[in-house]
Amino acid sequence: MLIDTPKSGSNYHHGNVKEALLTAAQNHIENNQCEKISLRALSKEVGITPSAVYNHFADKDALLLAIKIRIFQNLNRFLHTIAKKLRTLKRLW
Repeated sequence: MLIDTPKSGSNYHHGNVKEALLTAAQNHIENNQCEKISLRALSKEVGITPSAVYNHFADKDALLLAIKIRIFQNLNRFLHTIAKKLRTLKRLW
């Protein structure tokens, strides 16, 4: 039985590639390194071939849209948590 293991020193990425690409791009945004956001550079950073990026995003605009959606969802969860805590505090008064 063959086991899919990378060669020693290989950068092959195992796991959720789409999530890894989003996280890498978002890290560049948070660190004011937007110029480093290219699909080719991100693929190298994550350890996949440049063409593999297109299995997850049609283009850079699609990647940026996914980041915006992720940020909005995180903000929505945060606001929901705050509202829940405020309702609890209001009941205690």
